[in-house]
Order: sequence, then C-alpha cells, then structure tokens
Amino acid sequence: MTIPPLCGDGMSMALRSALLCTRLADGFLRGSLTEEQWRRQYERGLHREFAGPLRWGHLLQSLFARQALAGPVMRLARSVPLLPERLLHATRLRDVRL
Repeated sequence: MTIPPLCGDGMSMALRSALLCTRLADGFLRGSLTEEQWRRQYERGLHREFAGPLRWGHLLQSLFARQALAGPVMRLARSVPLLPERLLHATRLRDVRL
C-alpha cells in the first residue's frame, strides 16, 4: 500500500496500524480470537480507518498530477475558501482514543 503525500503524516498511519494490530494480537494471545478472526478484524479495521483518507489522497494526487487540471483545481480552491480545509480533513485520520 502506498500512502499519497497529500495524506500528511504517513508515520501516523503506520502507528495507527500498529495500534490496531497490537490490540487484536492481545485478544489472540489471550485466546479470545482465532488467528482468522484476528486477520479479518485487522483488515476491517484498516479499511475503516484508512479507506476515506487514502481515497481522497489518491484523488487529489491524480488531479494535481495532471497539469491541465491542477490550475482549475487551485482556482476553485481559492474561490471556495472552506474547500482546502475540508479536503485537508478528508485526507487525515480521525482522532483515536487510547
């Protein structure tokens, strides 16, 4: 999996992935999850946490990679002041409670 640069801090995604994995590993090691349950719950958790930010990051990266689209996108962002902030939030992970 590649993390688009517009998703911000890729390290936070790596740490979030590790946090999710260790919580599930604890359940497996205590015998409350099978290996298959651990794997499925981990995959679902990754999808739940990362699907939106990655989708938006890849979309924005593809728009800015096309020179013909980059200019219009920037003009749109300047004419709609809340748009850049909304897009920034769309490419970031939600806060997690520890």
